[in-house]
Amino acid sequence: MQYSGLEDRRIFERIPLDSSAYFFCTKTKRWGSVRLKDMSAKGVGFLANEALEPGCTLEMWLSLPERDGFFYTCGDVVWSGPADPDKRFVGVELRKAELAGMAQVLRTVKQVAHSRSS
Repeated sequence: MQYSGLEDRRIFERIPLDSSAYFFCTKTKRWGSVRLKDMSAKGVGFLANEALEPGCTLEMWLSLPERDGFFYTCGDVVWSGPADPDKRFVGVELRKAELAGMAQVLRTVKQVAHSRSS
């Protein structure tokens, strides 16, 4: 699923992903869970049950294939739009300090996705 309401101006390749994640919104002080749909070196896209406003900072714990435990990252909601009647598709831009860790994670996710499609 891809939210088509915005022009795709991404620089980094997006890798499809179907996994879970948890977040803490620093603005609302609320916890939530989401379904990851794609990931790149600079961001993640996911489905949420609630609206998350652009500018909201999220601390996130991502469950990723072939990785024990959760991967922690942090980023800012850059857009949110309807996906289904009761779901929102959300795009989060990750903080620059997280790029080194994301490079390792993306290599693993891409290898797993490639091996499943072969």
